[in-house]
Amino acid sequence: MKKKNVIIHHLEATSSWLSTSISKDRFSRLIKLSDSSLFKDSRQNVNNWLFWMWNKLKMNKNYFSIEEMKIAYVKSRVSETMIKHIALRMRNTITNSFLEAEEILSIINKMYDDLNRHHTTQRQFLKLYQNKIFFHEFWIKFQRLSAKLEYNNETLLDDLQHKISSDLQRVMINEWTMNLNEFVNICMRFDVWLTKLNAWSTLKTSMT
Repeated sequence: MKKKNVIIHHLEATSSWLSTSISKDRFSRLIKLSDSSLFKDSRQNVNNWLFWMWNKLKMNKNYFSIEEMKIAYVKSRVSETMIKHIALRMRNTITNSFLEAEEILSIINKMYDDLNRHHTTQRQFLKLYQNKIFFHEFWIKFQRLSAKLEYNNETLLDDLQHKISSDLQRVMINEWTMNLNEFVNICMRFDVWLTKLNAWSTLKTSMT
């Protein structure tokens, strides 16, 4: 009796699994996802576009029976302006031509995700000013962002001179140097001096 129940339970589980699998397969064949918008430039959200493309190729795989069809479809969803960045590897005559659509999507992901990150870093750097924080804290943020932007020392020195606090700019006016590290060291010393001066002024005011 127990053996019979085990067999019945196994058959029911197998039947349920087959039914679910068939339903999913039928669903992917019946539902044809609409095409994504053309990927035109870096101002678009590359992650949203890639998500739609990966979903389209997965859900409607029956429409793309061979890899060449997937590659052709991906190519059709990229504008002529953007296709120039991957056009060379689209040729069959070169040794490292694209063999899978996934390769193209990965290249686009890296290319434009990196570009978006660069623009984000650039915006953060433009907004960065010392204001009321200690110079050493500001300098850490300045270095972290500027390293990603790969500016040369001449540009960094010019930017740094404009981004330090107004108090520090006033005391640094006669401390001219063309050396970035030297300028930073002088800023460090004067910032400590200004901090002590402000603390003393605050204490003196509170005692009067």
